[in-house]
Amino acid sequence: MADPDTVLEYNAVIGARGRESRWSESLVLLELLVQRGLVATMVSRSAGLGACAKAQRWQNSMELLQGLVRAETLRPNAIPFNAVISGCGKSGEWKLSHQTLEILRCSGILPTLLSFGAALTAITTGVLVDTWLKALHLYSQMWWMHLLPDLVAFNALGSAAAVSGQWLLMLRLMEDATKMRLQCDAITGTALVSACETLSAWQEGLVSWRSLRQDGMAVNLIQLNSVISNVGKGLCWDLAAELLQMSLQPDEVTLTASLAACCDAMQWDTALDCFLMATGGWSSRASVTALLGSLRGAQQWRMAWHSWEQLQVSPDLPCVNELVSTSALSFHWPQALVDFHLLQELRLKTDTVALNSLLAAFLPLGKWQQIMLYLDDIRDLKGFCCVATCYARAAQRERLLALLRHSNSLRHRAPAVASSCPSRSVRRTPADSHLALAQQGCEGARQG
Repeated sequence: MADPDTVLEYNAVIGARGRESRWSESLVLLELLVQRGLVATMVSRSAGLGACAKAQRWQNSMELLQGLVRAETLRPNAIPFNAVISGCGKSGEWKLSHQTLEILRCSGILPTLLSFGAALTAITTGVLVDTWLKALHLYSQMWWMHLLPDLVAFNALGSAAAVSGQWLLMLRLMEDATKMRLQCDAITGTALVSACETLSAWQEGLVSWRSLRQDGMAVNLIQLNSVISNVGKGLCWDLAAELLQMSLQPDEVTLTASLAACCDAMQWDTALDCFLMATGGWSSRASVTALLGSLRGAQQWRMAWHSWEQLQVSPDLPCVNELVSTSALSFHWPQALVDFHLLQELRLKTDTVALNSLLAAFLPLGKWQQIMLYLDDIRDLKGFCCVATCYARAAQRERLLALLRHSNSLRHRAPAVASSCPSRSVRRTPADSHLALAQQGCEGARQG
């Protein structure tokens, strides 16, 4: 392609390079235009600025904007400012985005809907305690300037309200949306569900969410999963089962949320119905493991075994681990022992999750004699802590001291790791709760 000769040709090429995310070439062309003695117009500078903003080169876009403001022969409009506000926001520089909006006002240029929408979106990208307050301030200014908020601004404030848990503000926004006849989308619905996830707000959130659906709002799977989870917190297992019947292909999260709602309300038959509904009657190892995981949380080892036998799925290691953990958390060590030996029957390799769950099952009744049978198999700190806790509870001081002497690598790490163990874990196992107890037992044995 021949080199451009006129300002119009330069403008066209600079804009094209920007749309192709070739921002550096746009800047070179803009500089070449000036070097050839041509006058860079508002369109020329705005095209280069837009190229930098799109590529999230906020430093370059800010420099171009400053030059544009200082140029005496040019009278900028809101378009280049909007590009910078948006570019800074996408780069996580929400403060610069907000400052650019203020410069726009001080320049005597009226902000547009795009200006406020970009600034609102930028603010919500910042991790701030008062994000929703800043967003609400901008939202109020839009009304004061007689700018009717569009869906972009509305969703930005809604997302800020959701992150901060401001469910009352979110419900008020839904009222505004109804008055303005905004066609809410999946982003709106997701923000609404997220904001109303507390126990005191899920009912109001569900009413508004259903209203949005009736108005034609698109529903995605992430949104549906959150709704089912919120309903489950209110122990409304029947609503969870109803939502599961929506015309979406449920995933593991959908299944787990529905099962948790039913299990928390002790509706075991409904839980099994939900499982069959979500899986279409075809059970996979992953889906069965999800079912057993829900029953583990409800400590229903009998139902776990009944479900496993009914579904007739050849179990894998995660599946059997759920059986062992369920029995252990239900304080039923004989069944946990049966589940553990199932690994050997199925010729599955025993891992630390199953072993530690079995060891934890012996603790409530102080079955230290049974624990001794598995001492040689312990490989991690959790297993060590289970044994140490059991010895401490059974007043087996000499055995506890011997354990400490013959576990040098773990002995020095036990207190440090126990104190640093997180209070919440992604997957809770019976052994997790014994780390702190083992630390106390170890310290007591040493001091004694």
